[in-house]
Amino acid sequence: FFFYILEKKKKKKKKWKEKEMSAPIQLSAEVPGAKEAYEQAKELSAKGHLAQGAVCVVGRAADRKNASLNGIYCPDPRLFHGRTCYKKEEDLGTEKFLFYSASKHAWKLSNNLDDNKTGFAFAKVDGKDKAAPSDPSRKLTWRVFDGKAEGYQKDHGVLCMTARAMLHELGGHGAPTSGDREDGSEDAQLPLDDSSGEQGDGSSGDEMGSSSSEEEQ
Repeated sequence: FFFYILEKKKKKKKKWKEKEMSAPIQLSAEVPGAKEAYEQAKELSAKGHLAQGAVCVVGRAADRKNASLNGIYCPDPRLFHGRTCYKKEEDLGTEKFLFYSASKHAWKLSNNLDDNKTGFAFAKVDGKDKAAPSDPSRKLTWRVFDGKAEGYQKDHGVLCMTARAMLHELGGHGAPTSGDREDGSEDAQLPLDDSSGEQGDGSSGDEMGSSSSEEEQ
């Protein structure tokens, strides 16, 4: 009877997790950062500068710490841990990256393309998951750094989707292509290095257990 109850709980938990991961992305002009990202993507697209596979991160409220993570991120020529990484389109002199950490099994947002720092936000994924952070079949749960006192806190408002999908949803500027919905083929060709161990939940707001974190205003 005990094992029956335990198995039932496991199935219920798995079903809930699958439901959470497959929740559809809801986007509107009212989503924090969406309007600005839309205008930027539209401008880049008009100039022919919107890179294939570019993604947007939106949903972080303007009055919260690290709201600067909102914006357009274009594929970077470099790979990180064998996978496509993205660099934010913004003024010269400032850099922000979106990349996959094989050692932490998470997508990370950071000022540096460096896995030694926790960064200012991260979203855990299954270690075998090869999907891009903008995959429409799932909704990543992002944990954003809220300051030293709060640590990393879940922000269910933050979402990532392709820039062209955003243009299509908010302005009808063309349907997204298959190239916008997937990472490059290099993701499936290179093995992930899991030698650094699993990502741990720290006592301060689900921190990743890194030696250093970043804080943006």
